[in-house]
Parts: sequence; C-alpha cells; structure tokens
Amino acid sequence: ADLRTLGWVGRSVGDLPIPPAKGAVLPIRLDHVAIGPRFDGAGGIVDASSRFMFDYPEPQRSEICDFLFKPHFGASFSILKVEVGGDAQQTDGSTASFRHNRGEAPNFNRSHIWWVIGEAKARRQDMLLYGLAWGFPGYLGDFYDGVSIGNYLTEWITGAKAHHGVDIDVIGLWNERQPCSTNPKTAAWNCSTIFGLRAALDTAGLQSVRIAATDGTVGSMDSVVATDAPFTYAATHGFGALSPSQSTFTQAHNLPRWRSESEDTYKSSATMATNLVQSYLISNVTAVVVWPATQGYYPVLPWAEYDMFFYANSPWSGTYTVSSAVWVLAHLTQFADPGWRYLRQGQGTNYLSGGGSYAALIPEDGAPDELVVLIETAAAGTDQELPFVVPGGLIERWAVGDVSGELEVWQSNLTTNDPDAYFHKLPPINVASNGTFVITVPPHTLTTITSRLGLATKGTYPASPPAAPFPLPYRVNYTALSLDRQGPFHTDQQGAWEVAQVDLPRLECTAEQGGVGRPSVGSARGLLQAVTQVPIQWVYATQRPVTIFGDPTWNNVSVSSTAIILDQSQYTQTVLFDCQDVHRFSVPGESGTKGATPIGGTFVSIGVRAIVGGNICGAGKNDTGGYFLLVHSNGTFTVTRGSQVVLASGNLPTLTEGRRCSEYAEMGTEVDMMLTAKGDMVDAFVGGVHVASVVDGTYSAGFAALASGWHRALFTQAFVTPESGQ
Repeated sequence: ADLRTLGWVGRSVGDLPIPPAKGAVLPIRLDHVAIGPRFDGAGGIVDASSRFMFDYPEPQRSEICDFLFKPHFGASFSILKVEVGGDAQQTDGSTASFRHNRGEAPNFNRSHIWWVIGEAKARRQDMLLYGLAWGFPGYLGDFYDGVSIGNYLTEWITGAKAHHGVDIDVIGLWNERQPCSTNPKTAAWNCSTIFGLRAALDTAGLQSVRIAATDGTVGSMDSVVATDAPFTYAATHGFGALSPSQSTFTQAHNLPRWRSESEDTYKSSATMATNLVQSYLISNVTAVVVWPATQGYYPVLPWAEYDMFFYANSPWSGTYTVSSAVWVLAHLTQFADPGWRYLRQGQGTNYLSGGGSYAALIPEDGAPDELVVLIETAAAGTDQELPFVVPGGLIERWAVGDVSGELEVWQSNLTTNDPDAYFHKLPPINVASNGTFVITVPPHTLTTITSRLGLATKGTYPASPPAAPFPLPYRVNYTALSLDRQGPFHTDQQGAWEVAQVDLPRLECTAEQGGVGRPSVGSARGLLQAVTQVPIQWVYATQRPVTIFGDPTWNNVSVSSTAIILDQSQYTQTVLFDCQDVHRFSVPGESGTKGATPIGGTFVSIGVRAIVGGNICGAGKNDTGGYFLLVHSNGTFTVTRGSQVVLASGNLPTLTEGRRCSEYAEMGTEVDMMLTAKGDMVDAFVGGVHVASVVDGTYSAGFAALASGWHRALFTQAFVTPESGQ
C-alpha cells in the first residue's frame, strides 16, 4: 500500500464489540516470528476545546505541556492532531483561519494551535503532526469544491513549514464528513475534494503527506469503494468509520486503521484501558488519538459533563488536573515507541479465559530482544495466574549480556478514577533461564510488563494553585495586547477574534450632523472580529460572530465595551436565529440540512448573562441565551433576549457638540456600550446615555459576551463590574 495515505481512521464513542468466548492457551507463548502491524503511536487532539492552554501562567503552562508531550513523564504523546482553523464553531469554540477572507495575505501566527505545535515539537522532535478541519472559510464555496479545499489545506501545510519549520505528516478532510457523497447542490456523487487534495499536495511536492479518511461516520466503507473504484486507490487508499470494525477494503490492501477521535474517557478509565488493548485485537487498530487533549474551555459548554483526559480550564487561577486517563495511556506510550510491531492475534495478542485481554509488542526491526506486554482485566472477576514464555531473542540477550532476566511491572487499579491509584511500579519479575515467568493479575487492573528497565516515570510537579473564581471586576485593554492573540480567557464561539492593527475608514460628517469628522484615515489596535462571510460550518452553531468570557454564575453585573464598525456587512438583514426557525439555518455543503438565510446586518454588540456555545441544536439546546445590546450602523439599537426576542429598540441619541458624528455606529466611529443586569431589570446605555430599560427574568446568570455582524469590527476595551447583590 502507498504509505502516503492512511487507510482506516475512525472516531469511537463507545465500547468495542463483545469478544468471542475464548481465551489464550496457557502458557502464553509470545512468538516473535508472528510479527503483526506497525504500532503508529498514540496522542491527542488540540483544537478550540483546548483553547485555555495558552492562557495559563508559568510554570503551570509548561507543566501541562510536559504531562502531555514529554517522553516517559506523563501521557507521552507521539501523535498531535490539531485543528486546521476555519473561523467556525467546532464544538466548544472556533479556531481562526490563516486567511479569513478572499484576497487577504495569509497569517500563520493566529490562534493557540501554532504555539501548541511548537511546545510539542520542543519536547519530542519526532512527534507526528496531523491536521484536520472542522470548518472552512465561507469564500471557499463548499466542501465539494475539490480545487479550493485542496489548495486551502495544502497552503496550511506549506505555511506550517515556511513559518514554523514543522512538517505536517497527515492531513484529514472534514471532521466526520464523507470524502465522497451526494452533493446536495447537484445531487451528483462527488469525490472531487479528496482527488483535489491529493493533486494539490503532489503539485506542491508534498507526496509524503498522507491523507486520512474520513475521521468519522461514513456508513459502509466497502459500498463506497464499490461505487467509485478509482477513488479507492488513486487518492487515499482507505476509509474510516465511527468505531473500530473490519473492512474488506482496508484488509485487502493492508492499510492501517486508527482510532482518530477516541472518547473512551467519557465512560471510564476502565473502558479506555480495555479498548487500548482490544482495539488492536478486534480491528487491527494501530493508533489511538483522544479528544480533547485538554478540557481547555469553560466547564459548562458542551461535553463538559463527561470525564475528560486532562483538565486545564482555569487559567486565571493556574489550577489543572491530571486525570487517571493520562496514566492509562502511559501504560502503552511510555514503553512502546512508534514503529514497534504488534504480535499477531492469537500468537502474542489474545483474550483471557478469565476475562480481559493482552497485547504484546516488540521493536521495529522485529528483533525479539525487547518486549512490552499490556494486560487488562477490566471484565475479570477473580485473580488470574498467567504463565508466559518470552521470545527467544530476549533470553539470548540476557545470556550474552550476563544480566539477570528481569522484567519491570507497572499496574493501575481500574475500579476508581483517582489518579493516585494508577501507574504504580511493582516489584520486578525474574524470568527463568528457559524464558518462562508467571504473573498473577488481579481483576479490574491494567498491567504493563516490559524489558525496558528504568525508562518510565510517573511524572510529578508540586500541586497547582487552588481553584479560584473568575476575577471580578474584570477589565481588559485590547490595545495593549500583542498582535494575533485572542482575548485573555475568551473562548470564541463563532467568527475570529484576534488582536490586530487596522486602518480606520474615512469618516465624513457634515456640520449639520454635529461634527467635522476625521480628515484622514488613521489606524487603531484592538480585538478584531475579522470574518466577513458565513463559514462552511460543521455544527448547528450560533449564526453571528461572538466571543464569551467570565463566569457562568455571574448575575448582577454590568458589561461595557468600546467598539468601532469597520465596514458594512454583505448581509443586509439582521436575522435573529433560533433552532426552531427551520428556514434560517444551513451547513453549506452538507446534505439534508435546513434552509439557508445567513445572519445579516451591520452592528456591534455586548451581552450579559450570555449562554452561548457549541453544537447548540444538536445538543438539544436553544440558540444564544442571555441579554444583548446591538448598536446598528443605521443609527438604531436593539435589546434582545437571546438572539430571537426583541425586548426594546429605537433610535440612538444625538451626540453632543464636539463628538464625531450625530449618529453612533457610523463606520469608523467609536461606540461606548454598557449593559447592566440586576435582578429582573436590564438597562442599556450608549455613549453614557440610557436608551432602554426592560424587565425580564428568563436568564438569571451567564457570561459576558462581545458580538458583531458578519463584518469587521474592532473592540478596544471591555470591562465587567459587579452590581450590588453579585
């Protein structure tokens, strides 16, 4: 098979199939001749869900990276899968594209992704880098434009090399979308995206970059292969599926299968331990990638209710938590290197008759002078006494080296999620001269036996600082921040919010309007919402650019900000979207979606008690919650409940003499906004003038938020202050 392409890449959300009722014949002979597939490594996904990693102070920020990336210390990742930013909601946030709008120069310094890649590579030079998009900038058209999508992903790869000196090894297509399916716009079967990507990569001299298909649910892989046979080998040589399974196609061409988005930790560390062994045993899965690498987002956003691999969601306090799942993965990653080989099923990997399973690996060259064996007994009811026979080459090495035949043993207790019960070094095993040893493994444990002595450690640091509430009052001066970074402790939920230096539009004001305006174009720095076109979206997300920050328990607070509208939106209406409004939502390029009218209008906005985030409709939740003040470019304002219900509206007040223009939100004019919530009362102010007061008790608490239409808007500051009773 062509090694440019990964074959089986799938996302897993549940348990593996129940194994057949059989077990290994004792003694268990680890036959070094029975060499199986290559172990490709293990790691995690860093996307918008790991956003807060960047905001941590030192030394905690470096400690988190050590626990993830440093070899033989913690999780010891050898694979880092990262989001190719597309300015669209991913699950718990959006990640910035390197080019937001058509015609712009690329910028490969946006978002936290490049920083994470640098930290990972600094700790492990051979870290395999794997990119995948959740969304794409809207100017690309749709996912089935093979030339545009292929060129975009290829430019991301070449930019990674040119600007950060890193090679991307594997590139995916679109998260959990089919590489070939019926184009909803043409009703025609279409594989152009994957062909276009392969052609673009090859033209750019990136023949070594492998394409991963499909990072999600694709139905029957073999039926797709039969439908478009040229695709199967010319472009990617394989497909993925939702969970590990066999495939006639991938088996026939000896293609690797990866669990490219393992979510085993959602169930328990015991599930993760079982699948770590049985994914290979059942389906020849040779790599595991967990999502997310860190829960680096506010813990009330989607999926936060599940157990996570690593918790880094409180950068303002510096606290973080290493979960037991880190040490489950360490049972494999701290001992077996990428390139090692599994021993084949039944000849080094098998089920245990008393419940559980085991898998053995030997070095890449097949020389049986080193050994790693994983044994999981999550389903066992009693102790099991297991006799083993090690490969002959290991016995010979011990004999020639005149060293004792000793094996290290590391074990974890799977009955608890307490990390202290995991990854303990036990007394070594002495192997007899004929290569035999016996180990008794308790039920509900994960055990690693290895000849690689003194290699592994259970890394530790002093306890991180205690958790603390989000600071209140909170104030941020965006003009003082470094370029390209996001707002501190902000999680962008749609669009792209980054510090930028921008030219201001020429402001024309007549004397009748109350001012003379600015005679020339100037520039300003601030937090820029930069996206002007609705992205190609992956999930049913809020339909206007928005970023949130703060504490979900904030109730009686005032949110203030100063903003500048930089240009007019191409969308002329402000459509207030809600999940029940089936005619006003679409995911461009995806079949079977709802109707299509994008959010329109030109405005800047602030929110209080905001509840925004993630796959809103898919999670059974309504769209944006909370209260918002929108200041429109036509000299009007709106106060809304969520993004659907208008509570108040009207004309903006005339400015006093000496101000720039008579109407706020004229392009280039600074707009001072404040929204106060206290009890059931919500008050809105523009330019220090009270414009509305409403009574509504629907939302009692939530985040602070900034928002805009699909146009460029610059926010120069934001602050949140408590009202009495907070």
